[in-house]
Amino acid sequence: MAQRGSGGENAAEEGATKQQFLHRVRSQTRSLSQKIG
Repeated sequence: MAQRGSGGENAAEEGATKQQFLHRVRSQTRSLSQKIG
């Protein structure tokens, strides 16, 4: 049971990391498009 709980926490952390990664990629893409434009 404890392992399941920690696994859920890990999944939540992974989700937050994915959101941060996506936000970073979007900001980079925006700056790149602005440079090209």
